[in-house]
Amino acid sequence: MVRSWLNQIGKLTLKALLLGAMIVGALIVLEGFSSVILLRFLLSGKGERPLAEQRHTQYDQVLGWVNIPNLVVQDMYGPGVFLRINAQGFRGNRYIGVNVPDRKLRVICSGDSFTLGYGVDDDHTWCQLLGSMDQRLEPVNMGQGGYGVDQSYLWYKRDGSILNHDVHIFAFVTADFYRMETSKFLGYGKPILDLGHGHLVVKNVPVPRRRWYAPWATRSVAAIRQLKSYELAVRAIGHRRSRQKDGDDDTHDHTWEVALKVFESLHEMNEARKSLLVLLCLPGKADYLSSASEIWRRRLAAESKKRGWVYIDLITEMRQLAPDQIEELFIPPDQIQFLYASGHYTVAGNKWVAQRLYQRISALPHLSRKLAGEH
Repeated sequence: MVRSWLNQIGKLTLKALLLGAMIVGALIVLEGFSSVILLRFLLSGKGERPLAEQRHTQYDQVLGWVNIPNLVVQDMYGPGVFLRINAQGFRGNRYIGVNVPDRKLRVICSGDSFTLGYGVDDDHTWCQLLGSMDQRLEPVNMGQGGYGVDQSYLWYKRDGSILNHDVHIFAFVTADFYRMETSKFLGYGKPILDLGHGHLVVKNVPVPRRRWYAPWATRSVAAIRQLKSYELAVRAIGHRRSRQKDGDDDTHDHTWEVALKVFESLHEMNEARKSLLVLLCLPGKADYLSSASEIWRRRLAAESKKRGWVYIDLITEMRQLAPDQIEELFIPPDQIQFLYASGHYTVAGNKWVAQRLYQRISALPHLSRKLAGEH
């Protein structure tokens, strides 16, 4: 009787296992079929959110991509939220002469999309708001979407350093350091900075331009990244890399050495122009809780103190805000119409940055004397 009872239990267990296997198999087939349909939909471009930069940039063999000169997009980020590019490729509609206008102090703002002002019109970027807060300031917006520290530096060196200016604000977010470690951004080619005999060396130039001839390639990459099989592969690779942490640390250490040489070069160029270099660490929404930026900020704070550089870190100030205040500073996901654009500053966010930045730079002896009319 016991044996009969055990046989029945065994049969029931086998049936349960078979049923479970069939359900799992069906789910796998359904997942695979759904992924194929999703992939076809995404590759077709239907319902696709484009890259914002595709609307206002063009290929550049040195920088990868630059703004299209003399461009006006009236509804760039929504109805009435315009973007204008002047003849030199800077955001805004004014031509910037070599010499600073009388009774003005020129401030050049370098950086990525947080400096360009993704999501707001020309007049409400934090760079332009500096001029609204003090009419004596003439802002020049040299921000560009997707740029790393390397591209921001190379653009300033080529097109910004030739202009007389009083202050150069070199802004960055944490991601801008990691962008220095790759020759591509979302499939588009970019230059890479390296060190050779203690000097900066530019590699991967002329920048390959195949993505500009085949925009579908970027859409394909974005589509593949949404597949579960891709997510599984990334996790597997990530697990493998976690075992190679020392190698990753070596890569970041090298990136830091290159970045440090970039900051040294910026300091030298600004000294030659009798301009004040300000290194500005901009906060992203993730920085409110994440510690991912700590390694870069700690190193830069120490080097700036040792070398006498002006370094402003707004992440520390942002962390003093209440959670509801943080939400007001960043564009919510449901208002994002472009790929990879979440978390940029709202009008209020740009104003928050501009107010705190103006308070800090206007108190610096170099600028306060000039604002007071001294030389």
